[in-house]
Amino acid sequence: MMTQIRGDNMLKSKFATVVLILSVILSINVGAKQVGKVDKSKASLDSYSNVVDKVSPSVVQVFVETRVPVFIRDRVSYREILPLEKYIYYLVLPLRTYIRPIERYIEVYINKHFYRYVDMYYKKPIVKKKYRTMRGCGTGFIVNEKGYILTNSHVVLGMSKIWVEFSDGSSYKAKLKGIDTQTDLALLTIKTKRKLVVATLGDSAKVKVGDKVLAMGYPFALDKTVTAGIISAINVAADMGLDTKEDMLQIDAAINHGNSGGPLVNMKGEVIGINELLYSPVDVFCGVGYAINSNLIKSVLYHLKTYGYVRRGYIGLDAYNTKKGVKVDYVYKYSPAYMAKIKIGDIIVKVGKVKVSNLKQLKFLIDYKLADTKTTITVIRKGKAKVLKIFIEDFLGEDDNFLGGFND
Repeated sequence: MMTQIRGDNMLKSKFATVVLILSVILSINVGAKQVGKVDKSKASLDSYSNVVDKVSPSVVQVFVETRVPVFIRDRVSYREILPLEKYIYYLVLPLRTYIRPIERYIEVYINKHFYRYVDMYYKKPIVKKKYRTMRGCGTGFIVNEKGYILTNSHVVLGMSKIWVEFSDGSSYKAKLKGIDTQTDLALLTIKTKRKLVVATLGDSAKVKVGDKVLAMGYPFALDKTVTAGIISAINVAADMGLDTKEDMLQIDAAINHGNSGGPLVNMKGEVIGINELLYSPVDVFCGVGYAINSNLIKSVLYHLKTYGYVRRGYIGLDAYNTKKGVKVDYVYKYSPAYMAKIKIGDIIVKVGKVKVSNLKQLKFLIDYKLADTKTTITVIRKGKAKVLKIFIEDFLGEDDNFLGGFND
């Protein structure tokens, strides 16, 4: 009886050992499969090649050239215009052997008593005009199958020759279709029979701080370069010295001279901005770059395609932000706001069917959406809503406060 029980126990122990070994083997296999899956997904996250392959064919290098006049002002001595020594030399050449001993004294006498006196009182000013060829380069990207290329206005402004070059080495002469220096955007056109890859403009309103981005371009006229980074800040006011630009995207992806006009791309392969400038005390990238957001690009692009410039609206009032809306501070006489009977103290809450919560939003609507149109403005006056009809005129000035604009 004891032998039978011992045999049963041994059989059970052997069975338990086999089960344990099989479970360990299965767990190792499953773990190996899971590790393989993690590595594969991690590899896909670490590589940006799919995004680069999608956007890179639409990125081009922009070359520019112009001739700049250079004026050199100088005061020329009469010695250069009237070399008396030469005339005296040829006149007295037959007698040279006789006057050689006193030749040096004649030259000293002429310098002392003629040129010195004439140069002192009658020295002739001369302005020489010369031309110098200036060349530069930047980046652009294709936004339309018809050959429209977007870049920065500071890349092409004032240039007499513009041409673009693709990554395969082919180049095409470009013409300036439209330009807007206030937003630093310019639209070029090329004529080609090749099939163009168009970059997709994304929605910059969905961009969040920390999102991964790629900056593409041709820094320092090198070959096409891609740098990676994140969105460091949104809705940034970038100080450019003469003016301050709002609603910029701040990035830490490296951009340098030559990157201007290049696309800023998200991980979906959409262009969410255009690289414009870097902030650096040493004129090279130090971790702070700025890009124009894509929603502003879309608004400006329509105007550049249609008119060649941006038709900004004008209503003629000063205003500031409040918790309830945009409060009118001043109305310029005979302006559209004056003719619409908008009064000081009114709080603007709606333009047409679009609700307005701050001055920046109101200015964007007037500037890019409603120029030369009739619409309505809803204001709160003494606690009651009033709907006023208004005709938004074309803005003819260059500054926001010219003839009455907006004050922040």
